[in-house]
Amino acid sequence: MQYTTYERGSVTVRYSTFGEGRSTHELHAVATVADASRTFTEQLDSVAEALTVFGSTPEANGYRPIVARLLLSDAANQAPILRGLVGDRPASVVDQPPADGSRIALEAWHVTGGRHPAFRMFYSPQIDSGSSFEQTKRLFEELDRGVFAAGGKVAGNTLRTWL
Repeated sequence: MQYTTYERGSVTVRYSTFGEGRSTHELHAVATVADASRTFTEQLDSVAEALTVFGSTPEANGYRPIVARLLLSDAANQAPILRGLVGDRPASVVDQPPADGSRIALEAWHVTGGRHPAFRMFYSPQIDSGSSFEQTKRLFEELDRGVFAAGGKVAGNTLRTWL
């Protein structure tokens, strides 16, 4: 996959498109902040602005966001602030600071056309009661039901899980 770089202020967006020649094209983008000394709010505002501007470029024209993953330095305190950045699209929060020392990084997938023909994504609400074992067990039971309903099995048809 060949990545192209788009820069806006202190934010770098690396993106790649693939699926040309198919009915659905994909765009994968990763936004990182160069100045790790800025506050979380400043970094968040910079990422949001860069993504808004990037979304209006010819390269991103016609793509719609389908899922986002946010790496945060302090997810318990930062996650509630993020709703404006991700909107209503599915998003997951990873409570792990970006490797570059900044407070936020964003990874996002976008598509054009219809549904992606090769995969489906299953999302589960946050489960916050019970032990970590019980929570994990419930999440995998939900995943198993969803994959089974689509005609598959977790072991043979699941590419990746993020808990």
